Amino acid sequence: DGEALETITDKGTVFVNGEIWNAVVKDGLVEKGSKIKVVGVRDGLVLEVEAAGE
Repeated sequence: DGEALETITDKGTVFVNGEIWNAVVKDGLVEKGSKIKVVGVRDGLVLEVEAAGE
């Protein structure tokens, strides 16, 4: 669905559908530049993400 703009262990930023979003990692770690999957939304403004392929 998108790409991590930084390594995320808790909170960080991702690029999804041409826009930069604040994100939280549901479980684990997402490395900078890796593909991410959106698994939820918090308060309509923060995406819950995980590494794609998990």
